[in-house]
Amino acid sequence: MVSKRLNVSAYDGMPPSDDTVEDRLIQGDIPLYLPEEIVEAAQTKTIPWTKKSISNIKSLELELEEVVNLVVKAVTTGRYLKSVWCTNHTKGSWAACDSYVVSDKYWNANAQKELDCEYYLKFALGKSGSLVLVVSCHVG
Repeated sequence: MVSKRLNVSAYDGMPPSDDTVEDRLIQGDIPLYLPEEIVEAAQTKTIPWTKKSISNIKSLELELEEVVNLVVKAVTTGRYLKSVWCTNHTKGSWAACDSYVVSDKYWNANAQKELDCEYYLKFALGKSGSLVLVVSCHVG
């Protein structure tokens, strides 16, 4: 039985027919979403969209506002890596995501100082254009 694959992102494309890594890659060398679209949507509503992103954010002890700031920083000063189809493994929902790496500082209580950290983020603009779906947020 073939399950229906629903694209919940603003990107106008069809999710992959299978789950291979090669099939998930979206061709092109520029982000799918404009930075200003992501900034506006992130400040309106940002949600962790996968169990993995919820777990990542919790383990990094980040508040949602900090995740929003990282997303905004990623599209304004970060480095775009690639675009890829991602699923949240519920009801065949897929989102076309841009992935970025961004540097930021965090307070390290053991060292008693701020340290540099690289965050890897993967996110999509929701179909309505007023929502950012965070798929992954972890350190390198």
